[in-house]
Amino acid sequence: MSTRDTPLGRPRPNDPDSKRGLYRKFHVTRHDPENKHVGCFYYVLDLDHDRCAIPAMEAYIGACEADYPKLAADLRGIVAMAKIKLAGGNG
Repeated sequence: MSTRDTPLGRPRPNDPDSKRGLYRKFHVTRHDPENKHVGCFYYVLDLDHDRCAIPAMEAYIGACEADYPKLAADLRGIVAMAKIKLAGGNG
């Protein structure tokens, strides 16, 4: 299981990411024809291994729900599936 003791566990003391801070780890590409937001900053959340990702996603859901209820519902479904997976379900 990578550098984590358990899913959503604390990083091991020798985990280099615990002292690294933010760095380029992913290349994100937009797939919409409008080509909006070129050059914007994007951040990837790992719902399977990062113990902070699910609370971050839940906060985002709360922030966007009034203006984007369908997006919030879709994200809520993703979070629910991630929680099932982490609990050992089939998800």
